[in-house]
Amino acid sequence: MPTPGCRDRWLPDLVTGVKQATAGFAYLRRPRPPVSAERGEQGWRLRGRVPWMTGWGLADAVIIGAVTADDQALFVRADCTPGPGAGLATDAVESPPLWAMGATHTAAVELRDVVVPPDDVISIEPRPDWVRAYDLENANANPAVFGHLRAAVDQLREATADVALRGI
Repeated sequence: MPTPGCRDRWLPDLVTGVKQATAGFAYLRRPRPPVSAERGEQGWRLRGRVPWMTGWGLADAVIIGAVTADDQALFVRADCTPGPGAGLATDAVESPPLWAMGATHTAAVELRDVVVPPDDVISIEPRPDWVRAYDLENANANPAVFGHLRAAVDQLREATADVALRGI
């Protein structure tokens, strides 16, 4: 259920470009998602590592997905200022390079006891329901994905043939 007012407070700046946003939540599809949420007196406390967040360091706000102890998918809005004492009290952390994402400012982001007030909750719903809807939404792959994969396979075949010819 969305929090009344959250949309009204943030949407105008996002649609006009005054503020930029990014998101991290696809990992909620994993059997044991890496970001957890615990309800507290001041709102929700988030812990864990967002494996990839595109636009990190460029965005002003972030939408984060987390899983609760009773397997709910929680989505929150938070300020996206990295570093201690900042909005998220987080930093980008070392992660394996993402071949196709080199120019996207994609980073793994560590959440260390990030407190999000109730007013910044976007929604909360049973995670299995969210996963089912998310999978259906992404079931129809864009043809560009297959062209990208084909080009990568062709490049690997070429590289393998060159190595075989040189006896490396």
